[in-house]
Amino acid sequence: MLLTMPNIAIGDIDNDGRNEEIIKTWSGLIYVYKLTQNSANNEWPVFHHDSQHTGCYDCHICNLNTDCGTDDYVDSPFCQSGNVYQNYVAYTCNNPGTANAMCSKSTLAKLKQTCSEQTPVCSNGACQKPVCNSDIDCGVDAFMGSLFCQDNDIYQNYITYICSNPGTANAVCSDSTVPKLKTNCTGTTPFCASGVCVACKSNSDCGTNGFTGTPFCKDNNIYQNYITYICKNPGKPTAKCTDSTTAKLQTKCKRKTPICLDGKCTAQKIGCIDTDNGWDSFVRGTITWTYYRGSTMQTDVFSDFCPAPGAPKNLFEYHCNGNAPEGETIVCSNICQNGQCVIPPATSPAPPPAFSNDSGDSGMIQPGIKANLFASIFSAISKIFGQVKELFIK
Repeated sequence: MLLTMPNIAIGDIDNDGRNEEIIKTWSGLIYVYKLTQNSANNEWPVFHHDSQHTGCYDCHICNLNTDCGTDDYVDSPFCQSGNVYQNYVAYTCNNPGTANAMCSKSTLAKLKQTCSEQTPVCSNGACQKPVCNSDIDCGVDAFMGSLFCQDNDIYQNYITYICSNPGTANAVCSDSTVPKLKTNCTGTTPFCASGVCVACKSNSDCGTNGFTGTPFCKDNNIYQNYITYICKNPGKPTAKCTDSTTAKLQTKCKRKTPICLDGKCTAQKIGCIDTDNGWDSFVRGTITWTYYRGSTMQTDVFSDFCPAPGAPKNLFEYHCNGNAPEGETIVCSNICQNGQCVIPPATSPAPPPAFSNDSGDSGMIQPGIKANLFASIFSAISKIFGQVKELFIK
């Protein structure tokens, strides 16, 4: 039987029980090859011999699976269902040892390693411990860096560690840093400078310079106390607040208001006027005294007077001492009447009166006795005047 195919034919052309292969080339030459197979068998049923079109007449594709390839892992391991898997290629010889023998292969994900309790997490194709199971695995929360000032208190940066998705393959560590209060600056050190609580950093921290108290008169002008605050060693642990107070000119009293009274410039003059010019005991004088009591101006009038009937010769004479009144008792040579000494009548001098004492002597009043009498009377009247004067001043 002759089997023919395009450009090729197989058959037992010499009847020796074995097939020959006849091939015609494109150039027209014909080649005949002796084959070993029995001519009784149809061993080239399709184009190129077999369904795989190998063109191989005297060979089989495979007899065993291993003829097709060696089963083995391929590619890189990967994670699946929390364990390590890897693709595995398995070769198969279909219809082994026959002309229809054919190789095939299959690739499947095959479990390679089960992740255990020690390494429970599969990551990047390997069993390993998770990055973190809790925040402490990522780090210890703590202060870091130097102290600094914020909101006039002492702060320091504080780092906090966080474990996200703890105990899983997606576990990841992160951290955040925020300023955290360390010390409140209060009491005698209410300010913060270079990370330290201090008493002051500048003069203004100690207080506001300015006038204090009420205005007062000095050198006929208005003055007021002015307080100045000073920060010594500013911004240092030894910083300290001090202050000083000085009288400071506020207003000069001039022109229409030239007089300073009780911290105010005024046009009203104060003073003392005596109608008898002070010491004329034979003229009844009147004192007009203008002064301020607090912020109110007052005017008082005083006239010379005879103090008491029991001392008919005594005259209380007022006079001005600067801008204030004063007074004292004078003994008239005659009598005191209507606030003035009465001029005695013109008479011839009489002889000195005689008197007798206990010893029986007679003669003039002794000068020492007269002086002591006048001194006692003057002392008593002065005390009375002092009380009257104090009453007027008040």
